[in-house]
Order: sequence, then structure tokens, then C-alpha cells
Amino acid sequence: MSSGQGEGRTSWWLVAGTGALLLAPLLTLPVVHDAWHWLGWWHWVVLALLLGLAGLGVVHLLPTGEAADGDGDAARRHEDLAALAAERARLAPLPLQQLVLEVSRDLRRDGWEDAHVEPGESGDDLVHVLASRGSTSLVVGCRASGDGHVAAPAVRALAQRVEGDPLATAVLLTTGGFTNSATVTAEERGVVLLDAEATARWVLRGPSAWPVQQRVAPDHLG
Repeated sequence: MSSGQGEGRTSWWLVAGTGALLLAPLLTLPVVHDAWHWLGWWHWVVLALLLGLAGLGVVHLLPTGEAADGDGDAARRHEDLAALAAERARLAPLPLQQLVLEVSRDLRRDGWEDAHVEPGESGDDLVHVLASRGSTSLVVGCRASGDGHVAAPAVRALAQRVEGDPLATAVLLTTGGFTNSATVTAEERGVVLLDAEATARWVLRGPSAWPVQQRVAPDHLG
């Protein structure tokens, strides 16, 4: 017997017991006692009906398993959103040097090889983190923007770094947001954008929240 069936039978036994306890005092009243004997064997039918009505009332008052599951899901979603907000607040004030070190560390955590900050190069306030995995490569342009927005020139500058390499992916990561023109340019140039929320989600959850699909060399395709 499954746990759900066991719980259901237990609930009905509790309902029946509760109904019997409620009806027992009534049988001591003279009028009810006489009526009970007058009904003869039909009193068992009446008793079953009364117990059924009492059971339905109790069942409707009891919390259902679905409601409990729904409450649990809502609590988990609330905790997840709270953790995401806290991570975003933690990342927002980070200076650029600390941000790129955290990005390189989390890339290594996710299985990217040789993730490191590129020395001596930056453009439009971007600092680049390079990584590889097999034949694929990754260039992550990082901007510590706080509540600011990254504009289209930064997207174009990053896209130029991976031109001519079909197995390279450009990712522009920021602790702020992106202008509309930056979003349009990224779609045109194939640059993946991670705003403050997406960045916090990736740092917090790991590979499952990384939006970049690994590209495979043609000779590795099945």
C-alpha cells in the first residue's frame, strides 16, 4: 500500500471516529433514544448518512496534500528569489578587478580550462577573461557598471575580438544593464549578454544558469 493510500485510509478512520464521538452524546437523549429504536435496522442507514456528512465536513476543513505542496513550492520560490537578490546586491559594488577574478574563478568551477584575465588589455572600460574547453574558446568582456548601462560600442568592440573564429564565443557580462542599442547590436553580432540578474543567477547556480552553449568543431559533429 502506498503512503498516499495509507494516509487516505487513516484520514477516513479519523473522520469516522470523530463522527461517532459527536453522535454518541445525542443517543443519551430520551427523544433521540426512542426514535433510534423506532427506526429498527434503518438506524444503521441513518448512522452511515450522518457519519458521511460529518466526514465530508471534516475533510473539507483538513488541508489537502496539493495545498501543502503548493505552499512548499511558493516558499522555495521565495527563498530562491531572495538568494538571487542578495547575490545581485553583493556583486553590484565590486570593483572591476575583483569582478574579473570572480568570473575567471567561476568559469574554472564550471569546467572551462585556463580561465584567466587577459593582461594589459581593456577597451571601453572592459576587461577580458579568456577560457577554453577542448577546441572551443570563450572571451568574456566584463564591465563593473553598478546601476549603469553598457552601450553598443562595447558590444561591437567585443565582437571584433572573435571575428574569424567560428568556435569562439563572445560574452559581455555586467553588474548593471544594457541599452536598447546594445541589445540590438548583440543580436546582430552574435554576442551573448549577461546583465546584473543573469550574472547573479550564473554565479549563484553554476553551469545550469550559464546561457552559452558550447560550440563543436565540424570534425566532431556526428
